[in-house]
Amino acid sequence: MKKYILSFAIAASLSVAPDATAQTMTVNMRDGQKHQFNTADIEQVSFEVPQQNQGPFRIEVSDITSVSAKLSIYPEDPNITYYFDVCDKEDYEHYGAQYVVENYFKSIQSQYPGVPLSVFLEAALSKGDDSDKVSGLPSDTEMVCYAIEVDREGKCVGEASAVPFCTLPGGNPADCTFDISYSGVMSTELTVIVKPSDPSIRYWMGCYSVSDWPGDFTMPQSVKASIEEYSASYGKPIADVVRGVTFTGDININESGFTPNTSYYIYVYAMDDNGDAAGPLFKQRFTTTSYDYSDAQISLSYRYFDGNEMAAAYPEKFSDAKDKVILQAVFTPNETAQSYAWALAKGDLTDETLYPETTTKNAVIQGGFLGVPVKNLYVQYGDATFLYFAADAYGIDGKLCRTLANITPEGASHVSSYEDLTAPAETPAKISFAPAKISNKDASILKRFSKLHTVPGLNRNRF
Repeated sequence: MKKYILSFAIAASLSVAPDATAQTMTVNMRDGQKHQFNTADIEQVSFEVPQQNQGPFRIEVSDITSVSAKLSIYPEDPNITYYFDVCDKEDYEHYGAQYVVENYFKSIQSQYPGVPLSVFLEAALSKGDDSDKVSGLPSDTEMVCYAIEVDREGKCVGEASAVPFCTLPGGNPADCTFDISYSGVMSTELTVIVKPSDPSIRYWMGCYSVSDWPGDFTMPQSVKASIEEYSASYGKPIADVVRGVTFTGDININESGFTPNTSYYIYVYAMDDNGDAAGPLFKQRFTTTSYDYSDAQISLSYRYFDGNEMAAAYPEKFSDAKDKVILQAVFTPNETAQSYAWALAKGDLTDETLYPETTTKNAVIQGGFLGVPVKNLYVQYGDATFLYFAADAYGIDGKLCRTLANITPEGASHVSSYEDLTAPAETPAKISFAPAKISNKDASILKRFSKLHTVPGLNRNRF
């Protein structure tokens, strides 16, 4: 019996169908042709890596997935400099490699006019054999890997070599989940971090105020309405708009334009080419700060001793320490801090609602210590709160730190470990301020702040 060795391009798809007497294998080609074989007649099935044997470069595309591929470039002349990349097959056939590459460098120069072109060329161009793994590609899409010689002026030389390939189909959008987090929250901006479970799924990410949230079902409808409006206004197909405003894979991007001291949702959902939700909506809540903070900080270390024991061990120095506690506090500013203030208050002052940051900082400045790195304090057993913050050279404050100290006889250090801080002991001044009152007016005031655009992504240069 004759045995066949079949070799196919990666773009082909295979299917094995059961038969009454034998199994058959069908090869469905992208040009519409179908080839059918009996599996018993097949000795080996192999897939060829797309490659180009014509032109000044030999190009191999391998390890193709739904979102990535490995590109390997082998120039005939190892001394030339060249540029290689991937793009949609449709764009490549319409514009060509020369247009794409030369306009890319022109765009870079316009963004950074003070940087010589040679700096960008040195970073972007290759020489000799080179390879790279590219990711973030659209799934189930015909692509082209191309390479072309580029001179020192950023101009293309000669003809390009190109190899077409197709990324594999993506997963089911309805099954995709999203891990949403954030960092660097400030008064008007933060960094949004999204990690989808399937990097091939295209998704929408936006931010919207909690007080005006229309609901998990209505929000995607509002987004689609804005996409349709944009599509009609600029004459762009909706599918092109969707590709321009959605993401694939992990993102870590800065979002701005928020209102201070306001709660928002980061919301994410898979989106199809029509702008509809293709899966469930995921969201994460955050609240912007009242104002921005400096990196200026001070760190605290402290310990305390029983006053009666200290009076007995050091009668001349601590005769007035009976029935008290001697607390030693040491503050160390970081490199950014140019000034700092701290105080020790009786009781628990860690509630940021009852003791707001601005009011508390003012109380610390008025009743605490300014720029004092070490201090011996007479206190009593019980709860006390360290309040401290620093400011930078521009006078911008760092965040107020609150450290609750539960001062108990059991936690006191032994008198033998006492070291003089060369600062006389004193009773800390009492800081006083009126606790903030919670008002129902806060909600109505927040509504007066300007809101984010319904579709913030459409305000960015993603098209």
